[in-house]
Amino acid sequence: MAYAERSGRGWRARWSMGDGRFGSKSGFAGKRAAQQYADEQELAARLWPRLRVEPGLTVGEWWQRWSSAQDLAPATLENCAQQYRRHVHPRFGHRALAEITGLDLSEFARDLREAGLAASSVTVVLSVMRDLLADAVSEGLIPSAPRYVSGTGVPEGTHLYARVSP
Repeated sequence: MAYAERSGRGWRARWSMGDGRFGSKSGFAGKRAAQQYADEQELAARLWPRLRVEPGLTVGEWWQRWSSAQDLAPATLENCAQQYRRHVHPRFGHRALAEITGLDLSEFARDLREAGLAASSVTVVLSVMRDLLADAVSEGLIPSAPRYVSGTGVPEGTHLYARVSP
């Protein structure tokens, strides 16, 4: 059962992780915020039992773990690292992995294009994010990876006109 409790001058969220252990996160200003967070974490543990929620795990922290585990050619790995350092880290390095949305990725792509990057370069930068997020799903850190939404407002690969049967 999820609950909120006093912790020093603030509040702490506590929740069942579904395997007999309890998760905990402190630092909430109010009881309601702590309770809401605890409820969300407990729901996630029930819906995605394989999910190993690491509250607050940032894109930058995940990058450190992810990049050191990659078995890629040195030039490929350096290219990924360069794209991450130049573009991804300044925008997302401090953000929690679970907070990244498809709209965030769309805005990121637009901003890269507006900064003068060629379409092919934007694709390469987005592929680094796509791989980071896809592997976070594989590791059970997030339930699903956000989808980049193209400028048309529909997910990539989706046709604008769907055939409707009478």
